[in-house]
Amino acid sequence: MDDQTYAVKERSSDSIVINHGNVSTDLLKYIPILTNSEYWHAFHIQNVNNITRNEILKIVLDYVYPLDLIPVRFEREGNHCMFLARNCAEAILKLCKDNLTIPHPNKTGKLYQCEIVLKHATLSTLQSEENIYEVVQSLFEEPNKTLNLQKFSDNVGLVEYSPLSQPKILSYVLYLSKKLEPTCIKLNSNEIRSLYPFEAVSGLHSVKQLDLRNNLIDDISELKHIYIDKIREILPLVVVLDGVPIGKRGGSTLKIKNYLCKNEGFDLVDQFIAHFFPIYDYKRILLQSLYHPKAMFSLTCLYKEGLINSGTTKLDSYEPINRNLLSHSFLSKPQENIIIGRGEILKKIDTLPKTEHDGHSFCVDLIHYTGSLAVISINGIFREVPKAAHESNRLMGFHRIFVLGRTKSEYYICNDLLHVYNALNHQVSSAFTVGDTVKIGVLPAASTPKEKEKVQEAMILTTGIDREWARRLLEDIDYDLIKCLKKFMDLLKKTRSHKKHLTSKYYIQNVIVGKYEIIEKYRWMT
Repeated sequence: MDDQTYAVKERSSDSIVINHGNVSTDLLKYIPILTNSEYWHAFHIQNVNNITRNEILKIVLDYVYPLDLIPVRFEREGNHCMFLARNCAEAILKLCKDNLTIPHPNKTGKLYQCEIVLKHATLSTLQSEENIYEVVQSLFEEPNKTLNLQKFSDNVGLVEYSPLSQPKILSYVLYLSKKLEPTCIKLNSNEIRSLYPFEAVSGLHSVKQLDLRNNLIDDISELKHIYIDKIREILPLVVVLDGVPIGKRGGSTLKIKNYLCKNEGFDLVDQFIAHFFPIYDYKRILLQSLYHPKAMFSLTCLYKEGLINSGTTKLDSYEPINRNLLSHSFLSKPQENIIIGRGEILKKIDTLPKTEHDGHSFCVDLIHYTGSLAVISINGIFREVPKAAHESNRLMGFHRIFVLGRTKSEYYICNDLLHVYNALNHQVSSAFTVGDTVKIGVLPAASTPKEKEKVQEAMILTTGIDREWARRLLEDIDYDLIKCLKKFMDLLKKTRSHKKHLTSKYYIQNVIVGKYEIIEKYRWMT
């Protein structure tokens, strides 16, 4: 311990000081030193006043995030403090680029001045891994196999400041947790911003519950909507995430304001939304197989005044079939606007404006679920696709309720109620700010004999080729229907003599349409 203390206070004879006087010097010549993992560099922070160790280190680490900077051997002397770190070349370069100043996040104009001493020490014993492992062990509750890492950096047993907001520290702590084989890991309130450190426990089958509430993951809009899928890729047996039971397949809709009355219905809701809206936006006629032959459809619309888009939004396209009782003088008109029958429904919805739905705006509620009947409520935003280049997109809010009934092994839409209105101000400000619109999902390759038989039938139905050619094409591509359809279209483009094996009534455009139709049919069956 004496040697270590001396190493902190006394710099090595060949150390290099970087301060405001020479920070503009070309630092590339120091790259070999910066990247040498045996060298510890000293960081001197000035004018820290009376703030605590954890507070000043948090300010520094947050400023250089996501770059690695793991501080050890913190010391305070008067109004200044210092700590050591290694393997932090990028963080040092960032600080130098910013003229060795670190702004206070909450006090405008407050700057902390920094001085860095490269190659301050070379002792490899300046580490805190053993202490971290001891603390992790102390937080493991053996009876219920729970590892409670909430507010980890505040633990009084830690010798060094070890925030789990730092990816390397989180990765190391998770790595240590593998030895304990916990069934539940609580990581609340650690300002965690990334999921990639969880790769350290990838495939850990003991974990059934994971709690990441009150972290900064929710601030990353790109991550919100794939959150559950990412967790399930890493920890496949997790069944409770952030205190909420998740379905067998996980799925992205739960993280998008999803309120389910029964967990058993999650997969149905997830699959239905992933099927219906992409196809509705792409080509509505392909929804035919989803509606019951005697299904009903009705639409209401309401124009809201005093909103951002009130002056530009019109409901003319929806008024002809609006069955809002307040909008008609006679009660007979609303009854007439109830569309009955699958064919009539598809004709009617095909006359409505072409749309793009913002899947990330969806608020989903499974109102009722019994296994043979389901009632799904969906609120969200869509935009009408302009008919001409000079027209602008019109943002609309919607509330849609589907009543699904089960016949044998398949669900059908028995009732479809759609309410449309000009989007509210908060919807307009957040519309289409994350990623793309809802897309057709990925169809997995068939693996079982039954699945292969279905794919073969789908290929024959879509393309018109005979069974033997369908089998050959599918076998060449491991029964991946999407790849097989693409290959078929490529062959169709390259040859003019395809009539020998293909019926002449099938053309490329039919195959393209059929591709999405059969995806919808096949996935819904399975």
